[in-house]
Amino acid sequence: MPSMQACIDFLHAYLSIPKNYELCLLPVDSGCTVTNINHDSIVPAERRMTASRPISVATINSEPIFPDYEGYGTLNTFSADGNITCIRMGRCIRAPTIKNLLSVSSMALKGHECMLNEKNPRMICKDGTVVPMYFFNNLFYLPYVVPTEHGSSGGTSTASPMYVEEADLLSSTIKAYSTDDASMPEEAVVRLDARPMPDNKIVIDTSISNATIARTEEDKNRIVHHTLGHISHNKMAATSAVVEGMPKYSKFDTWCTSCHKGKMHMLPHSHHLWNERAAKLHGAWHIDLIGKFRSASLGGNYYIVTIIDNHSRYCMAIPIKDKTSTSVLNALLKCMQDLQAKPARVYTDWGTEFAGAFSEYCIKNNIDMKKSCPYRAWQNGLVERCNRSIVNVASTIMQQSNLPVEFWAHAVSTAAYTIN
Repeated sequence: MPSMQACIDFLHAYLSIPKNYELCLLPVDSGCTVTNINHDSIVPAERRMTASRPISVATINSEPIFPDYEGYGTLNTFSADGNITCIRMGRCIRAPTIKNLLSVSSMALKGHECMLNEKNPRMICKDGTVVPMYFFNNLFYLPYVVPTEHGSSGGTSTASPMYVEEADLLSSTIKAYSTDDASMPEEAVVRLDARPMPDNKIVIDTSISNATIARTEEDKNRIVHHTLGHISHNKMAATSAVVEGMPKYSKFDTWCTSCHKGKMHMLPHSHHLWNERAAKLHGAWHIDLIGKFRSASLGGNYYIVTIIDNHSRYCMAIPIKDKTSTSVLNALLKCMQDLQAKPARVYTDWGTEFAGAFSEYCIKNNIDMKKSCPYRAWQNGLVERCNRSIVNVASTIMQQSNLPVEFWAHAVSTAAYTIN
C-alpha cells in the first residue's frame, strides 16, 4: 500500500506545480458536514471569524472541539486539462486536532457535484469545470496547492496577528465576500462565546489609530467626536475643558454623516391644514376606521366607520363587522342614503379597506378619491380628531353607565349624535 508521500510524488509527474507552491492531498468524506483544512492560506485573515459553535467527532464520549476560526475560503486545485482552478467553498474551519477533510455535503450546497466512484472520481463545479479526484488506499483525494510560505498542517502560523474591527466584533452578522462573485455576499451568523478558548485570541492593537489614522488635527477631532458618542461641538469643548489629560480640541469642522442620519427627525406639521373648508355642503368627506375592538357589539360588529363632512363638520359613526372594502362601501352607502347626498370627493388613507369594491364604486360614480401619504395620519387629521372625540365621549358614557361591554356600539352612536 503506497504512502501519502508516494502518492504525491506520483502526481508530481502529471501535474504542473507553480513555483513557491506545494502539492497536498485533501481526503474527501461524504459523512462530515463541514470542511476542515489546517492551512492558513485557505481562509485569509480578513475573512476569518470566531467559530459560531463547536464540532464533534463521531466517536463514543467525544468532547466538543472548538476550531481556531471559521470562514468562507477558496481552494486552488487542478481542472481536467491540468490548469489551476479556484473553487469557492462553503463554511470552512481550522481545527489542528482533526485531520483534513473535504465535506461533500458542503460542496453540494455550493452547487458542486462530487462523483465518487473507483474508476473515474471527479467533481463537477457549478460552472461546468471538471476537477479530477484520485483513489488511493481506499480513500478519495482531491489535489490542491498552497503557498510554501504559510504554516502547514497543525503548525504555528507565522502570519501577522489578526486585527478585527470593533464594528465586526459588535455585529451579529459578518459578511464574507467571495472571490468569484463579489456582488453576491454570503452571510455567516457569528455568536461571540464568553467561555475561554485555548490558543484562540483576537489581538486589538490600540496603537494603530495613533500611528496610521490620527495624522492630522482634523483626524484627532473626529476620533474624539466619535469616542464621546457624537456629541455636539459645545459639549465636546466643555468636556475637554474640565477633563484632566484630555486634549483641548477647540473645533470640529468635519461633516459627520452619521450625526445627520442618526439625529434627523420630522419637523412638526401645521395645525391649520383643514381651516379652509369645502365651498359647499358634501363637497368633501373624510373617512376612517376605528378598531378592532376587543369584544363584539350586540350586532356582532368589531369596527366603526367614521365619516365627517368637511363643510359642515357633521359626523356619522357606522358599526361594521369586518375590515373589508365591501363592508366599508356598505357603510358609505348607508351614510349617503341617510343624508340623501353624494360626496364630490373623499379623503382616506392607504388602507386595503379603501381599495377593491370601495375604489371601484368611487370611480364608476365620479367620486374623486384623495389619499394621505403613508405614516402621515395628520394629513387626514380632520377625521382623526373626530375619531378621538367619539372615543372619548363613548368611553365616558360606558364608564358612567356601567353597561356591559357589548353596548359599546350604542355608546359610539350616542357620542356621534351628541357631538353633532
